[in-house]
Amino acid sequence: MAMLAAIADFFSVSIDELIRGERPSEARLVPSEERKDLDKMLLKVVVDSAQGDRVRVNLPLPLVKLGLELGMQMPQINGMEALQKLDLETILRLVDSGAIGKLVEVESAEGDNVQVVVE
Repeated sequence: MAMLAAIADFFSVSIDELIRGERPSEARLVPSEERKDLDKMLLKVVVDSAQGDRVRVNLPLPLVKLGLELGMQMPQINGMEALQKLDLETILRLVDSGAIGKLVEVESAEGDNVQVVVE
């Protein structure tokens, strides 16, 4: 199992994606009757910096919502320059409206790559 996690990290995918061969889709809007329970969804942030840093953050949506409600700062996100302009409240509003998949994809002029996926 540890080997699967290492392979998944190498390819920047979840273990589930590695086994099933499914990649996160581009953003799409899911009809209300087909939506997953928000309490069972994850916010995934993937950062590959130009300096070689690789960051993978997987946060349950209820934790993100609670943190925002309490005004908490998330060091995993706020400590990185590439993520400082990430508006989690807007992302949560999109998810509440049924948006899933890759909601944010940024390639900075410095060569940093950032993806935010909700699944």
